[in-house]
Amino acid sequence: SGTRVGHLSSTTPAVAAPGDLVAKSGRTTGYTTGEIDAVNINNLTVDMGGGTIARFDGQVQIAGVTDAPFSAGGDSGSLITNANSEPIGLLFAGSGRGGFKDTGLTWANPISEVLNRLNVDILI
Repeated sequence: SGTRVGHLSSTTPAVAAPGDLVAKSGRTTGYTTGEIDAVNINNLTVDMGGGTIARFDGQVQIAGVTDAPFSAGGDSGSLITNANSEPIGLLFAGSGRGGFKDTGLTWANPISEVLNRLNVDILI
């Protein structure tokens, strides 16, 4: 039923905008959909475990749009795509509460920044 995550329509990163519908396929939650709640989130603190707290700037915030969470532990590293199956982000963290249905929020690094920092390209 249509293009799903894993069948990208483009290797060119798309710019995320609030209100955009997104999807991902994760190890824990499988295929889920969400909506970009905010972009350019700064001073996002994430407990990395072992007493380490990391701060992130310029992140994308996603809320689930169903009664199930958009992501859960183990989904980190999932590629997030927009409704046109264009890459927009790399999932790295989430919360258990918040969002439209209080099923949690998910945060992603903008995929263009990830590609630039790692000096890599997406291949189809």
